[in-house]
Order: sequence, then structure tokens, then C-alpha cells
Amino acid sequence: MKKPVIVTLLIFGVLAFAVGAWSVSTLNNERHVKNAFVAQAKRNELMYDTMWKTIKQKASITDEYKNQFREVFSAIMSENKSREGGALAKFVTESNPDFDASLLKDLSRSVESLRREFMAEQDKSLRLKNEWDNIYSNIGSGTLMGWAGREQDEEMLIVTSAKTKAVFEKGEENEEDMDLFPK
Repeated sequence: MKKPVIVTLLIFGVLAFAVGAWSVSTLNNERHVKNAFVAQAKRNELMYDTMWKTIKQKASITDEYKNQFREVFSAIMSENKSREGGALAKFVTESNPDFDASLLKDLSRSVESLRREFMAEQDKSLRLKNEWDNIYSNIGSGTLMGWAGREQDEEMLIVTSAKTKAVFEKGEENEEDMDLFPK
């Protein structure tokens, strides 16, 4: 063969190899991002479940403590009522049971930290979804995905509240939206 034909074939061979390597790398990257996205969605579900179970169980402990405190307090008060006058003053000086607020503080810290952790997990999902969207929206990789018959078949699900959706639909947050304990 002539030298120009060999050089031309060699150039096309190198180009074909480069395009093939880029294609395999891009397809593998898309699969990696998709798998990470799907796994992160499951992690979000697991985190949400753990968050609510932890909060529920800690809240039930504080409720039980409150109920037991009420029973003890009522028993002491009824016992002191049968004595002479000034039962409440006598009760306070004799017994002075302390309501331990540390359980409520622990519950409050748990709620805050678990909600922040859940938000961080959802943020990871958003970043993975953005990366996945970029693969499909870029000209080269998007075209390759179309030729390869690949589609984005996973939906992004963000867990939020009806109140948050309503605030974003209105575009404003009012005082009544921020009241934690409405009357």
C-alpha cells in the first residue's frame, strides 16, 4: 500500500478509537450517575423513615415522662390536701418535684438535626439530578444518549409540605405561615 493511504487509515483508526473510547466513557458515566441518583432516592426514603421514627419515639418518651410527672404531682397534691391548710406551700417546700426539661431539649435538638440531615440528603439528590440532566442536555453526550436509545426514566421527587408549596405559589410568607403553634 501507498504511504498516504496507510497514514489516512491510521488517522481514521485513531479517530474511530477516540470516538469509541469517548462513547463508552460517556455511556458509563451516564449509568454511574443514574445509579447514584436512584440509590440516593432510596437513601432519602430511608432517612425520612428514620427521622420520623426517631422523632416519634423521642416524643413518646417525653409524653410518658409528662404523664408520669402529672400522676406523681397529683398524688402528692391530693395527699397534701388532706392535711392542714397551705397544702401547696407545704408541698413546694417539702417535695418540690422538678420537671426535667432536658427531654424536651433533646427532642428539639433531634428534630432540628434530623431535619437538616434530611435536607442535606435531598440536596444531594438535586445535585445528582442536575448532573444527570447535564449529560442529556449537552450536545455531544445528549446526542450519544439518543443514538444509544437511553432515556431519563427516573423522576425527581422532593419531599416538602403543603404549607411550603402554598408559600411558593403565593410568592410570600405571612405571619400566619410562620406561627408554629396556631391558636
